[in-house]
Amino acid sequence: GMLATLINALALRDVLEARGTSAVVLSSHPVATVVDGYSARTTLEHLDAGEVVIHAGGTGNPLFTTDTAACLRGIETGADLVVKATKVDGVYSADPVTDSDAVRFEELTYVDVIERRLGVMDLTAITLCEEHDLPVVILDITDAGALTKVLRGAKVGTRIWSGRESRD
Repeated sequence: GMLATLINALALRDVLEARGTSAVVLSSHPVATVVDGYSARTTLEHLDAGEVVIHAGGTGNPLFTTDTAACLRGIETGADLVVKATKVDGVYSADPVTDSDAVRFEELTYVDVIERRLGVMDLTAITLCEEHDLPVVILDITDAGALTKVLRGAKVGTRIWSGRESRD
């Protein structure tokens, strides 16, 4: 669980740095000489310095998922978007692996996801994003260009949002 997120975060940092991108890992559980502890202020300082910040360790509480941790960290640091890179290319009406009639949604509102119990993220994470009007994009982790495209404003995967044009 939480330890696996730390191992993955360190691996991602190493890949980014090998490609010339400065990156830092912050964890809800600091490990001396390996990774510093998370704080919103430290995150913002690293971002202001032009570094990519990778959060590890979830919320630090085993009762919450990494989806909730990502949304919480996004809210705490004023992020414009949460990106969930996963094994499917968006949110579907049913499991596309077992249901050939499953339809992929380009956009959904938070209410749609909650009422339909689509299961793409846990309800705590979706509710946090709804309460703070923080959009989420679900995309395919194996699509090499997907993250770059979404960060440049292209429509990729499924966008989950309030349905209103501007954030409050």
